[in-house]
Amino acid sequence: MSPSDYPQGAGGILVVTGPAGAGKSVTADLIAASIPHKTSRLSTDDIRDFVRSGYADPSEGWTADVIEQVQLARSIARDAATRYAELGYLAVVDDIVSPSEPHLGPDHWIVAGVRTQFLVLFPSWEQVVERNRARMGFRLLAKPHLRAVYDMMRSWQLHDHGQTLIDNSAMGIEETARAAVDRLGLVG
Repeated sequence: MSPSDYPQGAGGILVVTGPAGAGKSVTADLIAASIPHKTSRLSTDDIRDFVRSGYADPSEGWTADVIEQVQLARSIARDAATRYAELGYLAVVDDIVSPSEPHLGPDHWIVAGVRTQFLVLFPSWEQVVERNRARMGFRLLAKPHLRAVYDMMRSWQLHDHGQTLIDNSAMGIEETARAAVDRLGLVG
């Protein structure tokens, strides 16, 4: 992708994904704030947080309730991102997307007539464990669940799905965002 693929006013969707603790949310925030285009910023986790009673905790496994809430949040985020893209915004969304999991697959984000790009942040397992320690509340995952999510996300490393993959193990958030902007051709 070259800078001309996202000229000023051209809309699209950029999905930032990776395992828990990869830095998706903060990287997506910095990308959306740093590029010289109209941008919006959406988070499927934040949309899931709209649930006030009956929140299904994914750390307890992929129950029917968790899958329902994740799919609902992803649909709301996709619909909003599509509307933004149609108005010329680059919608930067963080979401957990795994080609190996049907309920989390990348096809969900493919919308006819809308440019969609995937940025996969994939730090080492050791970095994911370290970053998870800084999380609080239900965002802090038990190590077995963290490992399950990490392993699920490996399908991005094993197969080319047209994604941009960045190993951000040794990068800070600002360096990761700069590398993403450069590699995705979002400057120009």
